[in-house]
Amino acid sequence: MKKFFEGFFKQAAKLPGVACVAVIKDGRILMGPRRDSSKWTNPGGHLNEGEKPRDGAVRELFEEAGIKSDPSKLEHVASENVTSADGKRLRIYAYKLNVPSDTATTVKEDPDAEVARWRWVKLPLSTEIMRNLHSPKNVLLKALGLQKEQ
Repeated sequence: MKKFFEGFFKQAAKLPGVACVAVIKDGRILMGPRRDSSKWTNPGGHLNEGEKPRDGAVRELFEEAGIKSDPSKLEHVASENVTSADGKRLRIYAYKLNVPSDTATTVKEDPDAEVARWRWVKLPLSTEIMRNLHSPKNVLLKALGLQKEQ
């Protein structure tokens, strides 16, 4: 059994990684509709080769939303292997970051321009947003107790 788990964890480490961040401010979560699909998403994206998940989360958060964070401020809430809608196997690293009331966002530095504008969405999330998530089985939202297991 021990060899099974050792092999499982080695295989998980080889999967492409994605880091995502739930940014929480005053009972709201940072989300935005994607330009390509209008589906709602949180800041995050693929890790660069050799990049640690927490460092990738900090980088993606700044690139996509203009929010700078010390890596130690990110709370790791989940890591999970998933299969994307197009059949790709991925390792998702989910983090949470509480920010002060005066935290602002920008999309100026986003190289992919996936989201036109970030919004502070009231929690709990509306049925409309939950039905229109970019990742219907959302590791991040599930870890925060905002989405039931599907």
